[in-house]
Amino acid sequence: MSFFPRSTGALLILLCISLFSNPATCQLQSANTGFISAVISEKGLVFVKDFLVEQAIRSLTSLRLPDIEKSVKIPLIGGVHLAASNIILDNIDVSSSTIQPSDTGIQIVASGANANLSLKWNYTYSTWFLIPVEVSDNGSAFVQVEGLEVRLTIRVDNQNGNLALNVTQCVCHMEDIKIILDGTATWLYQGYII
Repeated sequence: MSFFPRSTGALLILLCISLFSNPATCQLQSANTGFISAVISEKGLVFVKDFLVEQAIRSLTSLRLPDIEKSVKIPLIGGVHLAASNIILDNIDVSSSTIQPSDTGIQIVASGANANLSLKWNYTYSTWFLIPVEVSDNGSAFVQVEGLEVRLTIRVDNQNGNLALNVTQCVCHMEDIKIILDGTATWLYQGYII
């Protein structure tokens, strides 16, 4: 008869295997005397990264962003009112992502990402210089953002005995943005758009 039950033997084997993998160690200690210690292997970090990236894409796709409005008055020339509404993030593709532990938490980088947005736009230009004149146009637009790199640093905190993930840094860079307008006179000002 063995001193350890079979399940304990399997647990010891898993513990030995985890000691020889490339682990990241995390310890949380509360104001009381107890603490939590965890060892997370490289495979575990990759699983968490893939899960978080997939959840982010799922929650952001079909997201409706807040409307944007801007009015500008130019002395002796007139005023312009611009608006972009019904801004929807239609699609996000992430070509690669990495995760690595750092001194302050975990850093997740998604690179080579592309995003597509659609929106409705309108503007009104009015002047009272000699006679009242008002020019307006509206339509839709398709925006394609290419070469996105998003870098998040996440810290694990102990908040009254519960573990919480807090974003401490978020950086985003993009290589290119293309805007295609559709409207009455877009042929006139499409060349001025990026």
